[in-house]
Amino acid sequence: MNPTRRSWPNGLTLVEVLATTALLGIVAAVLLGSWSAPAQRSRFRALVDEVKGLDARARVAARTGAPVALALDPTRHRLVVNLRFGGETVAEVSLPQDVEVALLRDRAIRSGAVRFDPCGTSCDYALDLRDGTHHARVEFAGLTGWSSTLEAVP
Repeated sequence: MNPTRRSWPNGLTLVEVLATTALLGIVAAVLLGSWSAPAQRSRFRALVDEVKGLDARARVAARTGAPVALALDPTRHRLVVNLRFGGETVAEVSLPQDVEVALLRDRAIRSGAVRFDPCGTSCDYALDLRDGTHHARVEFAGLTGWSSTLEAVP
């Protein structure tokens, strides 16, 4: 056998297998990191849409004749729509633990709750939603229920 000529075995060496596995792991980590941000943003937008739906449900419940109030329940980390007399829960949105919500008070909001009259109207109010990377303010027109969302893009 000629000593200058090298013969390659049919398989791969352990070093080649480990190097390939490490490279694939790095590529997978980069791809998963780039896919998690849009998924988190999508979950946050879904929460904003749920809050808008909660306002709509409160207005419909008020039009049935029973006065309702939308309030933040910090002990159970949720937004609730309750009947003002009797306290029965009409609708609720559970909030993820990493999301902070603030009800931006107007002079008409004295008790920390937004009250809806039997016509389905309320005072103008806003909810401030934020998690670690996203921030949105949802403003509601009390007379019409029209909502607008102001999002801060990270």
